[in-house]
Amino acid sequence: DNQTQKWQKLAQIEQIKQQIQALQQIYGVQKSEKLAQVKQAEQEISSSQATYKLAQITLAAAEEKVPRYRQAFQEGAISQDRLLEVEQAQQENYERLRQASSEMEQAKSRLQEQQSGYDKLTRQKTADLQQALLRLQEQQSSYESLINSGKLTLLATEKQLQEQETEIT
Repeated sequence: DNQTQKWQKLAQIEQIKQQIQALQQIYGVQKSEKLAQVKQAEQEISSSQATYKLAQITLAAAEEKVPRYRQAFQEGAISQDRLLEVEQAQQENYERLRQASSEMEQAKSRLQEQQSGYDKLTRQKTADLQQALLRLQEQQSSYESLINSGKLTLLATEKQLQEQETEIT
């Protein structure tokens, strides 16, 4: 019957509203998690950039030392072992710079990955919410149609009653 259909439609409408609310809550939590991951990746970039700059400075200082120590060795002022230590330190500083450069590139890559995941989540959740809102509109429209068809039926019945009363009198 029409009344039962109305109640069913109202129940469907309420269920969709609850689904929309749940989607919004879940999205809020997921968005917060993704944003935290993006922020962490940004911090990793800052940290790796600082490490890289420090490695650059340390390498520059070591590169400045090597020619002076070579000169001192050639003049007999220092031992070959001491010169080798300074050259070894320069090589180690160069390796630290390469490592810092690699870590900085990895951090940039992680940031892009995290940002991409955040963007994907945003697009997906927006699409999910739009789809749920469309279902809600469809159910509300269907409910209104049911009400209107009930009114039309009622009007038709009233008209038939009036016609019958007119025929009787």
